[in-house]
Amino acid sequence: MWGKQWYICLGLFLIFLFSFIMGGYAQEGKKVTTGAFVQVNRLDTDLQKGVSTKMDVRQMLGAPNGMGGAIFTIDPKQREIWYYENVEMKDFKREEGVIKVDVRQQVLLVFFEKGVYDGYMWFTNTGKAEAR
Repeated sequence: MWGKQWYICLGLFLIFLFSFIMGGYAQEGKKVTTGAFVQVNRLDTDLQKGVSTKMDVRQMLGAPNGMGGAIFTIDPKQREIWYYENVEMKDFKREEGVIKVDVRQQVLLVFFEKGVYDGYMWFTNTGKAEAR
């Protein structure tokens, strides 16, 4: 389901996170993040399906972490997909030689049809998943 690039990015992040913790750079109770989380509710208000352009999306969300394409069996039109991801280490604790990490991940897929915004799919490991 996920491409090789996603697994490489996740692996590098986990190596970074482990090194960060073991190196003593992180303090218990402190947050570490790859960047600000996307305000998904803004997609519904700031972008208009069938009207907004790639430039509108880029101005709102910045450059994507990845790009690809998809064809869905229920609607076989070719769509371009932009991929955004944010990871946040909310907390970590060292207990009896064990490191416990509370991590939140957010993934956003933005769909385009013929270069025009066509909707999004958003999921996170906290809260509910949502697709539009």
